[in-house]
Amino acid sequence: MRGKSFSLDLIEKEQAVFLSSNNTTELWHERMEHFSHAALLLMNKMELVRGLPSLEINHDTTLHFWGPTPSKQENPGSKSIKKNKPALILIHGFGPLAVWQWRSQVQSLSPFFNLYVPDLVFFGGSSTSCSERSEVFQAESVGRLMEKLGVESYSVMGTSYGGFVSYHVARMWPERVEKVVIASSGVNMTTKDGEELMRRANVEKLEDLMLPHTPSQLRTLMRLAIFKPVPRLPDFFLHHFLRVRAPTA
Repeated sequence: MRGKSFSLDLIEKEQAVFLSSNNTTELWHERMEHFSHAALLLMNKMELVRGLPSLEINHDTTLHFWGPTPSKQENPGSKSIKKNKPALILIHGFGPLAVWQWRSQVQSLSPFFNLYVPDLVFFGGSSTSCSERSEVFQAESVGRLMEKLGVESYSVMGTSYGGFVSYHVARMWPERVEKVVIASSGVNMTTKDGEELMRRANVEKLEDLMLPHTPSQLRTLMRLAIFKPVPRLPDFFLHHFLRVRAPTA
């Protein structure tokens, strides 16, 4: 092995931050709620996520997902499984809720596949009390979801962070996974690639780029991640975007 995986290196650094926190999920939620909460409010208004099922895959983890169920009698609001269509899992990237991420693709894909669109753990309605924090854990959770649903074979498609998860799903269950599509995911990136990225971003740590704390860091991330950057936004707007938190129940 020539170098440590770029994604593994970033995940390990994130785990170190999580473990140093009094609440191991607090920092994770801080990074994500400003993305997911606003989207969740909008999607609730559009009735895109109301009534979607959640399934307890073990004693400490629950996954929220859009997908068919074995029987309409078991869940009248869900789509029933079409036996003549193959199963396809759509795994979202870092930030968006699953249905929001794939909203433009579901209509085109649903005539040909039984679609399963889960929120990864810590996104949307999915949660865990487990201290594990990695894309391997995410993959294990998706695999267990499919086991609980009784789906024996399926294909998997992931974008960005979801591509890393898709890779591990295929690696862990080769006998179940028929086809894999990975989009916009650097699963083969090495430490050297990460160092070059840090040089371009002018940061000392990858997490300063990938998990911005300041308007300046967020602008750098957008400049490197977006092909056509949005017009310049004022600091107060970006600061609020970074700090907004979901209201407590």
